[in-house]
Amino acid sequence: MTKFRTLLLAGAVAALGCMGTANAGILDGSFQVTIYHGTGPGSETDPSQQALPNNPLGTTTPLAVFTYTGALNFNATSNTIDNFFKSGGGTLTNFTIGSETTLSTTDLSTGGFIDTTFMKISFNSPNTVTGITHDDGVSLYAAGNTSNDLLPNSASAPTSQTLSTLAPPASAGAYDLYYVEANGLPAVLSVNVPEPGSLMLLGTGLLGLGLVVRRRRKSV
Repeated sequence: MTKFRTLLLAGAVAALGCMGTANAGILDGSFQVTIYHGTGPGSETDPSQQALPNNPLGTTTPLAVFTYTGALNFNATSNTIDNFFKSGGGTLTNFTIGSETTLSTTDLSTGGFIDTTFMKISFNSPNTVTGITHDDGVSLYAAGNTSNDLLPNSASAPTSQTLSTLAPPASAGAYDLYYVEANGLPAVLSVNVPEPGSLMLLGTGLLGLGLVVRRRRKSV
């Protein structure tokens, strides 16, 4: 193997190796949001505190239905539903139920698992979904399919901030995400996708390996 091919192969392998260390990006786009809000019996194990499609709050009249456009990357600084969504830096439009005023005067949750917000966020992802950072519970399903939670079952219960990883990652497509905010702040939610730089590294690595293989074939 010539010195040039050795260097080319080393560069390609390094580029592919960097894929494992690249930071995650955040899903950005338009999301259909349905918000439910109500009181529960004050127990974190109650169905009303679980981020699952069968949460009984989901059978009540929605507090609001609207479109959120922006990054799905929320970290509320005050205890209102409006602040939660505004923390993502996006816009709320197309209200078919409720209003932004309603969201600005409704709290996310209170301590003791008594006052809870349950939401369904539907979206089409052009990217692979690698994980979800959350506080409290979250679950993820292929759109229209409520039988197969793509996240670990434990992720649906109220928890402190954590990253739940999809293994394997979910391919690009349509999804329904369920999220519960219970027991007071913090309220954190972000959907993680590959960093654009990771995709460039992948392309560079594959191109380099391809050139090495081509040169090797020509030398045979």
